[in-house]
Amino acid sequence: MSSLLLISTIIAYILSLVLSIVLAAFSTKLKQVAFFYFSWLHTVLFMIAIAFYFLFPGSSFQQYSCLVAFCTGIIPSLWALRGKYIHKFSKVYFGIYLTSVIFFVTSPSALFYSISGNWKHFRKADEFLLKENCYLTEQTSMLQQNDEQVRYKIIKKYGIYNKTLARNVNFHSRLDSVKLLKFTDETIELRGFNGSDSIDQAIRPGMKSSITKKIKTSN
Repeated sequence: MSSLLLISTIIAYILSLVLSIVLAAFSTKLKQVAFFYFSWLHTVLFMIAIAFYFLFPGSSFQQYSCLVAFCTGIIPSLWALRGKYIHKFSKVYFGIYLTSVIFFVTSPSALFYSISGNWKHFRKADEFLLKENCYLTEQTSMLQQNDEQVRYKIIKKYGIYNKTLARNVNFHSRLDSVKLLKFTDETIELRGFNGSDSIDQAIRPGMKSSITKKIKTSN
């Protein structure tokens, strides 16, 4: 996802939520015909987004049309739920858009990739178990990264909470696997594997980057 599309997606989504709250506040003063026209507008934009998905896959037309169609589904969602004159089908349909708030809180990157039509490009962060409750996990970025830009962090899991022990661990490539060599309060030593290459890293907990590095190539 490009930086422009990411910024546009975040702004559009938040503005849609704000407009949804505003419309909900004035829903008792709004007429049923206004909701009817807005529903038709959303339907037209939704059909355009579907057409662009098949005609221009991966293009800016497809991405932004998908974003606009989704946002026009969020805007009347609270209005639909509060309006006494609105059909139950419309309440359920637009209510589904409102459930995106759950993903906005739990996994915003997955949400923004999806509503901008880039769901095929979304990938979960790699995670490797080092020892009990301790993991080396990829630092996620909503922008597209090449393998050399990938950074990792070491975390310790406490139920639903995570404690970060080290950030910005750089192996200069995306890892296939990792081996824990040493784990103390002062130093964490790892060996990362990418194909036939292995890279040793010694990290001091609390530091943002590695303090020593050794690259090996197996024969």
